[in-house]
Amino acid sequence: MAAGDFSYAQSFGFGCLGLSGIFGGYSKQRFEADGLNRYMNFVTGSSSDVKTFERAEGFRVGANIFRAKFDYVFLTVKGYYQFLSEKYNLTNVTIAQPREEEFKLELSHWGFGVDFGIPIVSFLDWKIVEAGMTIFNVKFTNAFTGDDGIFVENIYKEPKSTIGYYLSSGLIIHLIQDYVSIEGSATYNNFSVTNVENTNTGERIPASSDSGSFIEKGGFSGAVYLNLGVPL
Repeated sequence: MAAGDFSYAQSFGFGCLGLSGIFGGYSKQRFEADGLNRYMNFVTGSSSDVKTFERAEGFRVGANIFRAKFDYVFLTVKGYYQFLSEKYNLTNVTIAQPREEEFKLELSHWGFGVDFGIPIVSFLDWKIVEAGMTIFNVKFTNAFTGDDGIFVENIYKEPKSTIGYYLSSGLIIHLIQDYVSIEGSATYNNFSVTNVENTNTGERIPASSDSGSFIEKGGFSGAVYLNLGVPL
């Protein structure tokens, strides 16, 4: 068999076994939280300054557990943790003495996935597709100081973690080949949260009589982060 018949054989560019590394950066996530926003309208009396929970921002840290590079493609197995939040300070006018309240939604999740891509030029790769699963832990907090001066914090959490999935695509710009790169990704996250429960009283959002969900569905997100690679 001619040597040319092996032109697509594996040729790692990172050392004899491939590449691993860590990454960290900034992320934004959109979602539809109809149940939460109905609750916000109810507890604040639909006042004109009520904001809609729809986009959380924060950070992502993770590891490229293993990245293999072939002649024309690369493949990566990765895991990460993302902690995002959205917060509003509003005046509650449904009570005798209007008071300032803080409402905070935290969307934290673990993600595990695999990506597949191709090099475009020496310093630029196209991550054609990344697919994986997510495990969300959602927390909602309402905090205020009562008329008696006592600080009150109501914390609501999911009864159990929510499992979803994501699909992503993006570009990788190599600053130092195989060692330092910047990665930008656009992602669709599919997840929903039925309800959250007060950790002290068991009160649910939305209430059992409400047929909707706390978060109806996820949406598109964007992330930019720095990769630091270690040849194996």
